[in-house]
Amino acid sequence: MPQVRDEEITNRQDVSGLHEENEEEVEAQLTLNPPEAVRKVLYVITGVGGPVVAYLLAKEIIGTLEVALWSAEVAVVSAMAAFNVQSGKNNP
Repeated sequence: MPQVRDEEITNRQDVSGLHEENEEEVEAQLTLNPPEAVRKVLYVITGVGGPVVAYLLAKEIIGTLEVALWSAEVAVVSAMAAFNVQSGKNNP
């Protein structure tokens, strides 16, 4: 079994401390909570866009790649909507 020097152990501890600090920063940066008006616009676009995308695909104006991209947009907007639902525990 290889021996680990004290200096290497100290370096690993320093790196792990940085990892914890960066993790908190990343969580703060990844919070996606646009203003309510922007969310409502995204919800309307997503709701209206579904039938439009289906029509364009049926008419062969767009292909499966565009449908896949649209599906990703719908997934992101749906997840954002779910994250913005308030828990019933905090409501009267």
